[in-house]
Amino acid sequence: EGSGAAMSFSEARWIGENAFQGSDAEASTALLSLVADMHYATAGFNLGRGERVSLASFHGEDSSITPFGTVPDAYGFAAGYTFLPQGDPAWQVSLTATMLDESQMLLGSPSAGGLSFGHNGSTSVGIATSFNLGAGYQLGFDAVRAVTKAGSSSSSIISGMSDLTSFGYGAVLSRTGIASADDTLALSIKKPLRVVSGSASLNVATDNDLWGNAVFERRSASLVPTGSETDIGASYATTLTSGFSANLYMGARADADQIAGARDLGTMLQLRMAF
Repeated sequence: EGSGAAMSFSEARWIGENAFQGSDAEASTALLSLVADMHYATAGFNLGRGERVSLASFHGEDSSITPFGTVPDAYGFAAGYTFLPQGDPAWQVSLTATMLDESQMLLGSPSAGGLSFGHNGSTSVGIATSFNLGAGYQLGFDAVRAVTKAGSSSSSIISGMSDLTSFGYGAVLSRTGIASADDTLALSIKKPLRVVSGSASLNVATDNDLWGNAVFERRSASLVPTGSETDIGASYATTLTSGFSANLYMGARADADQIAGARDLGTMLQLRMAF
């Protein structure tokens, strides 16, 4: 439970060491990270001969807007298939597919009242690759494309939406053996999932008639955000003692949350116990 569904699925889908370990560069898992408070389960299975299948299911909700009414929630499922194109672990390719079903939410944003989003469904497909360059270096690329089919609500001023198309991608360069034999330093750059096309139709009251009834006019509004977020991050992972490891991540975001001009800095410490 928490905000780690995307990270957990990432760890389940790769075969052994990969460029994305401990970083925030993966884009294929975008639909799993839209809702902060998630209940999730992930698993990965080796099929032999350099193949691996991974699965994830998740459920999240956000009661910040409607604590006493209908709580916006989301359900989803993800699947991944990872293989070695040349039978060599030095090169991995991973394909993913995710389905997200939302009620009173749209791509993780909760809604209520006159701006209700109704029922929405999203699907995404992603492709990632990880290269072992030798001498401890690994290079990774990941990209995702998502399509959202939006519903409507009779109580909302939003009368309808077109299909939304979203896109995101990321890249990471990592090196193992910086200060010890098993530590890893990774540098990443990422363009998070962003709506690139889509619009909504709004019923807007513009006047009153002779009897005092509101006169509505239908208008169109673009749902493409004003900004284009870029994330730059650095992470360092090391073994603390037998069975225990730590990962420190630091990052900066320009046009944070796809809002033009918004910036922020963040850091995260992850501790792990293997048993």
